Amino acid sequence: MEKQDAVKYLIYLLRTYDGVTRMITATKNRLHAINPDADVGHQVEIKAMESQQGNLSRRIGKELDVFPIWTDWMQQIPGCGPYVAGNLIQMYYFKQVAICKKCGADLNAEFTCTGCGTASKGGGILATRIEDRDFPTISKWWAFMGRGIDAETGKMPKRSKGQKSNWSSRGRVVTFQLGDQFNRQKEDHPYKAFLLERRKRHLKTHPGASKGYNLNMSKHETIKLFLAHMWTVARFMDGKPVSRPYAGTIMGHTGIVEPFFFDHKISYVEDRVAA
Repeated sequence: MEKQDAVKYLIYLLRTYDGVTRMITATKNRLHAINPDADVGHQVEIKAMESQQGNLSRRIGKELDVFPIWTDWMQQIPGCGPYVAGNLIQMYYFKQVAICKKCGADLNAEFTCTGCGTASKGGGILATRIEDRDFPTISKWWAFMGRGIDAETGKMPKRSKGQKSNWSSRGRVVTFQLGDQFNRQKEDHPYKAFLLERRKRHLKTHPGASKGYNLNMSKHETIKLFLAHMWTVARFMDGKPVSRPYAGTIMGHTGIVEPFFFDHKISYVEDRVAA
């Protein structure tokens, strides 16, 4: 299978997993609407869908076996399963470009062909081309995943009505799920330990904030650390220059927090920093 077809098939599995997840949630909600006391875990239809969800997760894992960042790193991290890893790998390495079904030229923002002028909006599922993606700095990777800083507010960016976001809403959701998974791990899990350390600090620096707010801040910083680690490992594996992150980038630590679950020594470019 060629790369174009392989990546498209991975995306197909990921989106199908999403569809099954939405169906499970909707089915549970419908059941609770007619019987609030229903034990949804024992419903035949829900168990069948959850079984299919597990099957899809295993199939996604098999498709990821061609990516060293999965086999040699992410697969070793409890909480970073095939679905989350598959989305992160797809978003880091590849992008889908909408193209015209007639002539193959790119579509513009209004989904009109830049070649033959055919309008594709409303014409069903769009045809796409897979292109490689690259993030030269950690900050650009953070920004794309919706984990950067809005220059005007100094906080994470939010979606604005009528405006197209310059960050991935899917990336925000997937990393939220990853942060939730890390929070469920045991305390000796390094990402959970980092989360707890950040939460302890926030309880001191923001004593008036709610526990939920401090936990969300801690999750966000743990996610940023993981994304920084993913960027570092990916660049190292791809033979690309890895710039040494400036300490303040990793939430005030005095030194670099090296990627967890990775045994290789990273060679950094000493005369450049990733802000």
